[in-house]
Amino acid sequence: MRADGKPNGIVESPYDSNLASCFDDVILIPLATWVFLPLSVIAFASVLASSSTRSTSGVSTRSKLPRWAAILYAVLVVALLAMEILEITRLSLSNNGVGLLPFSLVGVLIAFVLVVLLHVRKADIAANKRRTASTILALYWILSLAFNAVKLAEYSHISRFDPGNTKYPTSDHVVDGSVIVALLGIFMIIEALLVVLGGRQDHDVVTNDVDSEKPLH
Repeated sequence: MRADGKPNGIVESPYDSNLASCFDDVILIPLATWVFLPLSVIAFASVLASSSTRSTSGVSTRSKLPRWAAILYAVLVVALLAMEILEITRLSLSNNGVGLLPFSLVGVLIAFVLVVLLHVRKADIAANKRRTASTILALYWILSLAFNAVKLAEYSHISRFDPGNTKYPTSDHVVDGSVIVALLGIFMIIEALLVVLGGRQDHDVVTNDVDSEKPLH
């Protein structure tokens, strides 16, 4: 037993874990959703209003994802939602504050609906509108990944000083956070690739249209 009454072998972190958790859960993590909310209005308007219209290049497209891949994408988004609910539940059961983490669930739910509309539904959507909605969704995944990666790095550091005698030890935080970061990384890669591929397709279509309009000699 140490002079301060704490067991031997326990090294205190130079960081205040409670302060770090408060900042992450109240400001950092929900920030992605705050940014996503107004942009999601544009995304939904693009998808729902353009299903029966054509883009400026005269092209309507469907998702490039195979049906099975689109369904798997949506299922994994549900898994992300479940992981975040699990984190909130474990924080509550351990008498720790949850901050604004429940608000972040709104962002995941909106993203799930967009994934269904863009990829699972397989509807014809004007190419430029599809790219706009997909870009907004990709931005949300990028921001969520970045902010959760920062949170994971903080908990990875704090876990070295955590005795692990709580209902929700920091080591479990790291495991749950790693799963969340991995899922977000997958979503970011998928959506970013679809944005790039969609842009190339539009470029090819416009180029072909210009070539077809050239007079024959």
